[in-house]
Amino acid sequence: MGKGTMDIVGYRIKKDVYSNSIEGLLLLKKDSILTKKHVELLTKHQVNPFDVIEPTDETATSSDNKEFTNLLDEVKETFHRIMEQDNSTVEKLLTGFKDIIDSSLQELAILEILHKEVSPNDYIYQHSINVGILSAIIGKILGLPKKQCHLLSQMGLFHDIGML
Repeated sequence: MGKGTMDIVGYRIKKDVYSNSIEGLLLLKKDSILTKKHVELLTKHQVNPFDVIEPTDETATSSDNKEFTNLLDEVKETFHRIMEQDNSTVEKLLTGFKDIIDSSLQELAILEILHKEVSPNDYIYQHSINVGILSAIIGKILGLPKKQCHLLSQMGLFHDIGML
């Protein structure tokens, strides 16, 4: 009797994993720790999870998660400055956000971070980031050039700023 796919949650990804259904789409980076959502993602993209894992006892610490938290703080600061009619940090925010978007357009693992819980006080900021990331991914799926995907991401990021 072999292992079920949920029995392999917690295993380490032994190599970068690319989709078998969308050419060039990085799904998971080497050394990521497999989660239930990863198993579902791999299956959806016609990748056998058993082909890409190796056992580990370590727990995952995600640099993407830290990057997302830093972005959340930067969005909060920039949005508040904009409300005070100070746009001095907008370019810095957009540069950092562009890096997140570039990463998001190459790998869908970022989608897991979008679902992380956030305090009610931070909801509007996380929502704005999420809409920006998802807008860029939709643009890619529609076949838009990278520049237009970045424009979509910026529109998504600022779409609800009036809610503040």
